[in-house]
Amino acid sequence: MNVQGRTVAITGATGGIGRELCSMLVEQGASVLALCRSQAPLGTTHLPCDLSTVEGCDDAASRLAAAAPDVLIHLAGLQYAGPAEGQDAASLAALLHVNLYAPMRLSQAVLPHFRKSTGALVFVSSSFGAIPFPHFSAYSATKAGIQAYAEALRRELPPEVVPVIHIAPRGVDTAMNGTAAREIMKLSGSRMDSPRAVAGHILQALRRETPETYIGFPESLFVRLNALLPRVVDRALRKNVPAARALFTNP
Repeated sequence: MNVQGRTVAITGATGGIGRELCSMLVEQGASVLALCRSQAPLGTTHLPCDLSTVEGCDDAASRLAAAAPDVLIHLAGLQYAGPAEGQDAASLAALLHVNLYAPMRLSQAVLPHFRKSTGALVFVSSSFGAIPFPHFSAYSATKAGIQAYAEALRRELPPEVVPVIHIAPRGVDTAMNGTAAREIMKLSGSRMDSPRAVAGHILQALRRETPETYIGFPESLFVRLNALLPRVVDRALRKNVPAARALFTNP
């Protein structure tokens, strides 16, 4: 899909990847609707929203339906790194709303328009959705949910009218990944990509209307291994659990 002259809506536009992607889209002649709480990136139109509650998602869905974009990119996300029992209820609810409910609700809002005039849905999840990681349990679950939702929509919608694109980056060097998250990824040998590099992959997948993209090697290989031999991956990831848990128990 050529983005020139098209209206592209992006959630999470003020994040590390979001700002880079907004800049690239504006450079290529797209009109960008930035769905975010704070001030929108330069050259975009701000559509204020709070995706951490049901009410906020529903309000954003109404605004988005009225705006009638040509492309919707789901990029907003929250992360919790730590023992599963350590995440408080409010944090868990916000994570579920931003990572899972919002993409579903906002997709519902634009689909009637997309079915009539064509439009692309882009879901940016994570390799943790296909390789669920210890100490990222809720985050992994929401990303797996988005992967499944995108796949189901791809089978439901005519691809020539509404292409559905799913992209799963590995770790990204953004503020969302705090010290604990970075240490856990280091223990597993996971690498991190720059926000600009990931934004470039997203734009390329949109241009080519690539249904499924996993960014990075060997992560893309482990996605396939986890699908075929999950117990092998269980053993590999369990080796790092004691050291990772110590990050949250040591003073």
